[in-house]
Amino acid sequence: MSDVFLKILNMSITAGWLILAVILVRLLLKKAPKWILCLLWGLVAIRLVCPFSFESVLSLIPSSETIPANIAAQQEPSINSGIAIINKVINPVITESFAPAPLASANPLQIVIPIAAAVWIAGIVVLLAYALISFLTLKKTVSVCVPVGERILACDYVNAPFILGVFRPIIYVPSFMRGETLDHVIRHENAHLQRHDHWWKPLGFLLLAVYWFNPLCWIAYILLCRDIEMACDEKVIRDMDKDDMAAYSQALLDCNLPRKRIAACPLAFGEVGVKERVKGVLKYKKPAFWIILIAVVACIVLAVCLISDPFSSKTLPEKLGISMDMAVAEHYHSDHTEGHFAAVGYEVLEVSESANKITVYALVLYEEYSFDGDDVALESGAWGPAAITFDIASGGDGSSSYDVIEYWEPRGGSYYADDIRAKFPMSIRKKALDNSGSDVQHEKCLQTAREYYSVNQNVDHDSTDIFDAIYLGMTSAEVHALFGEPDYQASGLMWFGYNDVGTFDTGLGFEGTISRIVVGGKHWDVHKLINEAIINRHSVGTGAYLTESHLIMKFTAAQNGFTAEVQSVCGIYGRKGDYDVELKSSVALPIRITFVKNKNNDYELSSYHEGRKGEDWGWKGDSAVESLQNNCYANAMHHFVGAIPSPGRYSIGVGTVAVTNVAERHTESGFFTIRYFPGATLQIEKYTAKWGAYAPQTWIIEYADKRKNITVDKNGSNVIPITDDLIGIFNADENEYSIKFEKYTN
Repeated sequence: MSDVFLKILNMSITAGWLILAVILVRLLLKKAPKWILCLLWGLVAIRLVCPFSFESVLSLIPSSETIPANIAAQQEPSINSGIAIINKVINPVITESFAPAPLASANPLQIVIPIAAAVWIAGIVVLLAYALISFLTLKKTVSVCVPVGERILACDYVNAPFILGVFRPIIYVPSFMRGETLDHVIRHENAHLQRHDHWWKPLGFLLLAVYWFNPLCWIAYILLCRDIEMACDEKVIRDMDKDDMAAYSQALLDCNLPRKRIAACPLAFGEVGVKERVKGVLKYKKPAFWIILIAVVACIVLAVCLISDPFSSKTLPEKLGISMDMAVAEHYHSDHTEGHFAAVGYEVLEVSESANKITVYALVLYEEYSFDGDDVALESGAWGPAAITFDIASGGDGSSSYDVIEYWEPRGGSYYADDIRAKFPMSIRKKALDNSGSDVQHEKCLQTAREYYSVNQNVDHDSTDIFDAIYLGMTSAEVHALFGEPDYQASGLMWFGYNDVGTFDTGLGFEGTISRIVVGGKHWDVHKLINEAIINRHSVGTGAYLTESHLIMKFTAAQNGFTAEVQSVCGIYGRKGDYDVELKSSVALPIRITFVKNKNNDYELSSYHEGRKGEDWGWKGDSAVESLQNNCYANAMHHFVGAIPSPGRYSIGVGTVAVTNVAERHTESGFFTIRYFPGATLQIEKYTAKWGAYAPQTWIIEYADKRKNITVDKNGSNVIPITDDLIGIFNADENEYSIKFEKYTN
């Protein structure tokens, strides 16, 4: 019921914009035929009745879903009205009032929304009961009457004429009504029947009963009743002369009744807006053609702009969604943020497919979180429009896979808007230029990070049953057999979890096994355990830095522990100048290491055996050692210099290079400073996990007023000697990339 209530609430808000527009148009088109105003209220009814709509670039509705369907589960509840200033004013109040307490068993909104839904249902029941009682009371009042015409009855107990009935409507008139007044009344009521107003007014009241909580709907119903009566007046007097109009006005005055309440029935001749109607009758002139034309155009404009919804986020197929997650994470992630949790959120604006390519236009958010044992903390993030193009490859089983061909982002500064207009389809440019939607995606990323680290998980920490059942190295299938299908899952980042258990990660697991588990206050991590055990076997002097990197070659696990055979490289580094480090000593060995779970359900080291270089177990070869050594060097550079070599999508600075003051390192444009000491080299490398998806690229290098074209092919790199500290400006256009360097000055 809560979901239905939130849906009705959102439909009420979107219809509210149309009601305001109709009220404004109603004031501007006073001379227009009143039947056109009734059509406008029909558009409002369509908005209130239909739970869906079509999307249009012409839509003036700010947001089709102001209140998110999952707002009750959000850690920081917020709305998305589509108007930034409204969001900024209301969201802090909502968050402060309804954000869950750290140890609360339920979010406040999980209590408030069901109560509000119950009140909403009660309001509907009250209004419908009121309508039913009114109908039955009136039916009893007219139970004794006599016919005075076809489907016309006279009754002693009514004071004014009206129509009663939906499927078999009957006109009731007072017994004392005679002559010309009776003739005008009957013509008016017949006009109601011809226009089927005995259907539209009850329908309007039924919608009012559903949306009783919206004040705009009450205003709309009152104005609808007035416009129905005035439209009937116009239909009756259209061919009358002045004398007949005066007599008709007198009939209105004779039947004038005080308005005591809003009613669903009946259609009464003199009950609504008599003073305004008399003035309208006496001043009536047939509207000019151009007025009718303007009114019809206004109806069409309102129908197109306010019946339609703005373009909303599209849902991607599962495999494409996984590829999208991985593309965004790969685009922004770098080694120096290892240990942080990467969360990806995006709003898909449009998907364009042609031949064997597909392009996803989206507003993308990338955030990295750390965990201090109690809650997560946002460390870094990036938000903006992106156009990601995938190559579609068909598998033998008929399935499709997606490889990134291009990850496009707009340049910064004055180029930003022009780049978006040039790249994005016209229908979504306005949305792509609007940066107000990041709050919604941030909430999703924050929730995902908290789910990953099991923040606020309601697990019985005293119970050992769950810790006996789970272990590092188990498979995803074994976890699913224990707990069923996951409550949440990050498709591209290979982790999943349960609200009442915790999170399981296969991202770096050996052959897809679980490598990290966060459950009930425990944080088990295979690689962290191995790294700490190896580091603890070494000592390091003051001013030096010890770092380790390893590759698991064999892994066996059981409920009470695991054994890993790894190829490991340890390095001790020191600082070399301001912008480099030097290796003081290094050792590369195969290691067999075993951990067991103790009585406190913590993994502790059980055995540690170092092999010899070249032994069959735990050894892959010198190429793997070189890769691990590079990891150690990167860790040391980050430790001493605050920068790392080869961190980004376009690897700038490999070897003895430090990257500092980075403004937009992971975009295809930006300004940054690259500082070198004399003798350093610059390596340009086109990065991709799968070179086969890329054609050769041309880089234009400008330095000291000299221009040099360098082709970077599938082999991956070219090296240029550099002798000065430089400032770099990095731009990209189609397949041509340019880097301009100038002399560095502090």
